[in-house]
Amino acid sequence: MMGNYTFPSLTQTYMAPGGQTAFEDEDGKLYLVYHQRFAKMGEMHEPRVHQLFRTKDGWLVAAPFATSSETLNEDGYSSDEIQGTFYLVNHGTDISDKVHKPQKIQLNADGTVTGEELEGAWTAEEGTPYIDVTLGETTYTGVVLEMTDEAGNNTMCFSAKGDNNETIWGVKYLLP
Repeated sequence: MMGNYTFPSLTQTYMAPGGQTAFEDEDGKLYLVYHQRFAKMGEMHEPRVHQLFRTKDGWLVAAPFATSSETLNEDGYSSDEIQGTFYLVNHGTDISDKVHKPQKIQLNADGTVTGEELEGAWTAEEGTPYIDVTLGETTYTGVVLEMTDEAGNNTMCFSAKGDNNETIWGVKYLLP
């Protein structure tokens, strides 16, 4: 579901997520609880809780940031609300000390994706929180949601699982 990663707004590089468990709360929301280490901080770690969401085909994907009472907008978002500049982290499938750094991409109004070494397409399923992002030969299916990141920034995010079992996160920083 996730590997080592960073985003432009974060002061830490998040490393070695593990020791996880998932549970359903009384409110019906799904959560992933795990421990997280940080680059250049040795064995110091902290517990983390991220919300889990089901894709339209039933797979679970984790929200990019620690939960802060966000709720999935079941009516979704318009293409106008979603399009824009995102920072994309592809978690891959490797188990290593490699940090998955964000790549700047653009979800364009015409349904294309352009960016640093990446091209593809995207579609949001109207009236739902679901999104499909195709990068190269891989299609990722996931959800779109608004979150507050650990630095207090409002974001529009997507979390999606690829048909190659990779997971991607996209984060767009919203103006206050």
